[in-house]
Amino acid sequence: MACPTGENDAGSSGAAVSFQLRSRDLPSMRLLGKGLSGVGYETRWKGKRYARKDFIGVPSDIFLQEAAVLVGLKDHENIVKTYGWTVDKRSCSFVLEHMDDDLLSFLQKRTEIEQDLVAKDSGDVGPSGTWASTQALEMPEVLDIILQIASGMEYLHEQEIAHGDLKTKNILVICMKDGDRNMKLVKVSDFGLVRTKRKSKPFISRQVRKLAFVKWKAPEYLEMLSRQLHVSRDKDGTSSESGSDSDHDEISTPPVVDVRLPRVDAFAADVYSFAVTCSQILTGKDPYPGLDWKDLRGKILSGFRPELPEACPPLLSNLLRSCWGDPAQRPTFSKIRMWFQEYRKTLLSPVHLHLHCWRQSQLKS
Repeated sequence: MACPTGENDAGSSGAAVSFQLRSRDLPSMRLLGKGLSGVGYETRWKGKRYARKDFIGVPSDIFLQEAAVLVGLKDHENIVKTYGWTVDKRSCSFVLEHMDDDLLSFLQKRTEIEQDLVAKDSGDVGPSGTWASTQALEMPEVLDIILQIASGMEYLHEQEIAHGDLKTKNILVICMKDGDRNMKLVKVSDFGLVRTKRKSKPFISRQVRKLAFVKWKAPEYLEMLSRQLHVSRDKDGTSSESGSDSDHDEISTPPVVDVRLPRVDAFAADVYSFAVTCSQILTGKDPYPGLDWKDLRGKILSGFRPELPEACPPLLSNLLRSCWGDPAQRPTFSKIRMWFQEYRKTLLSPVHLHLHCWRQSQLKS
């Protein structure tokens, strides 16, 4: 697909001109979904289908700084392509390649299907913790999806881009067929937009934003925010946990991870978020169900992490635990990608597949 070019409505000069489009040429055809700080629509440009993601109230200089980086990236099969942008008085928008679904919605649908099938076969969803009762995807699909995410994240980090908001909602999926095989092409999206998201008008309630921040962010961010909250209380004599505006500003809005905050490695923090994302891929469930953001923050800072299925291969569970452990000891995405490539070969060997199928039959019996 060729990169679209458009008129330079803002009057800027240089290479960026070719990526700026006009809002009136990108109609809102179908709502694709709302995130914490943006809303997505299906759109068309010169007869081709794209996705348009709108951010409301973002200063154009902040938006354009991040936009210039994104459109300048080379194509990668596991990165959602940014084709252009629009800027007007009310909103700023990205023009992106169109995908079928986000991974969170895909997992929720597959989990519902699997639970219905198990219930019909046995009259029950099976013993808690077994692969058959909790797994939305088969192991080959799990490894393939995780490997694609790791590959996309490796590319971003090679470009010195920290994602800053990695989670299943920000991973998109295209479902394809290759002969008799159903294939999933997985791509990382919503990366490199920390400052844009921070300035954008929110589309989700304050409490939901707080919970989402605590759920996916590395604990070193939570520690930093806890220190900031203590400083805030010391200065004004009020509790920042009262739901005040200051509390909202500190917790619901992510820090700008691309400026290398003291004591926080943004790239290592992405690895932590990757491991939490993988836990949801493995189980098909929310990594931290039934907790509010205050309780969850305290538990995570005390070492609490998502549960993994009992049938999760030990080598895989050990890798994920290393990803959400000590920031200085977390593996890079290059190492993670290579590990998954080799592990997939081993796991999917004929002998191992035979043993895996036998184990599944034992779990179901």
